[in-house]
Order: sequence, then C-alpha cells, then structure tokens
Amino acid sequence: MKIKFDDKEPFKDLRGEEIKIKKDSKESLTFRSACIEALLANPPDDRASGKEKLRRFELAQTLSNVEESEFDVSVEDISLIKSMAGKTFVTIVVGRLYTAIEQKD
Repeated sequence: MKIKFDDKEPFKDLRGEEIKIKKDSKESLTFRSACIEALLANPPDDRASGKEKLRRFELAQTLSNVEESEFDVSVEDISLIKSMAGKTFVTIVVGRLYTAIEQKD
C-alpha cells in the first residue's frame, strides 16, 4: 500500500491553530512527525518485546529517511502506527492522524 503525506501541512486543533510536537516547542506536528513520535513512544502500559520495539524503531527510521512524500507501507505497519498513536497522543492528534491515514487507504 502506498501512503502519501504532506509534511509541509501541520496538524491543526479545532480552532485552526497548529499543534506543536511538545507543549513548549516551536516545531509543529506533521503526519510524519506524529507517526515517528508514536512509534518511538514508551506508553506506561507498554510490554512490547525487544523484537517488537526493534520493529517500531525500524519503521520510524524508515519514515524519518523517506525523502519523497510517498512510500510503501504494509497494512500491518499502518495498524502498528494507529495502535501506538492511540496509546501515545491526545484525542485531537489521534483524530488528525487516523483521518490522514484513512484518506490514503
């Protein structure tokens, strides 16, 4: 499956203001940065094996290194990104990320 993303368009809250990566950060959250942050997160209930954490790291690294705005990703990888985002982010970010992914399905 191919995923296309626009890394120039930051995620916005319901008021239309850009969502920042961290509260005091100047950097806005984009599709790519949200996926990477989710994959590299360690939620409190995370009981993933080393093998699973390596899979998440490798996918995050792939996303980080993609120079084009389109890349191939498996259905399992999409599921992993969505699962980790759901455990990591507040509702508005999950909504923006899921919406962006589902528009590409």
